[in-house]
Amino acid sequence: MSKVIIVIDSKEYAKASDIAAALRRNFGCVVVVRDLEVGDYVLSERCAVERKTWADFINSIKDGRVFDQAKRLRDAYKIPILVVEGSLRYALKFTEMHINSIYGALATLARMGISVIPSSSKEDTARILYVLARQEQGEEKRRVTVRTAKKSTTIEELQVALLATLPGIGEARARELLKRFGSPMNAFKNVRLWDKVVKGLSLEDLRKIEKVLYGEEEQGATQGSLLEYVEGSDSGTR
Repeated sequence: MSKVIIVIDSKEYAKASDIAAALRRNFGCVVVVRDLEVGDYVLSERCAVERKTWADFINSIKDGRVFDQAKRLRDAYKIPILVVEGSLRYALKFTEMHINSIYGALATLARMGISVIPSSSKEDTARILYVLARQEQGEEKRRVTVRTAKKSTTIEELQVALLATLPGIGEARARELLKRFGSPMNAFKNVRLWDKVVKGLSLEDLRKIEKVLYGEEEQGATQGSLLEYVEGSDSGTR
């Protein structure tokens, strides 16, 4: 087998260059430093590692960052791994976070499909990285491929998608509604105005929309319903 190759994120390298040194010195690895969008270490086309000390891990629980990073790692690589380094007992001396919250976070990561490996030190972390990379590149004959993070879905995109699912709306009309009302909730509250905002919206579309928003049982019983308003408008009452 040729030498094991490990790609390290440039920011991680600046913080933990001794891990890279240990990989070179102790295991003869080829270490490549790059700006990575996802993860701290890339070991193969399907495996990447995020490294945190226990103090980092606890702080990232507080702001939810650990779960966002874990999701991005999982979305980019089939085998996402978190290495948590140091002593949990020591880290607990410097935080008010209850240990149950920490174990709860670990359980959440497990349910997300993230493997968590404890490490006692940076030397230990280097050994873990080497063993994982050797298995991937040697036994599994996997190539080292850096993957990019999948684009995050914005709130606006989610709002458009929600409105677009309604009968007769679609993406273009959903954007018109969002531009006029600011949010799906405001759009729903002002559904009677939709025929003024969206050109070409038919009476049949409005009937279907009302059925979706009110439900079949409530549709007929709703006072001043959308259909009454529209049908009255068609008769010239508006």
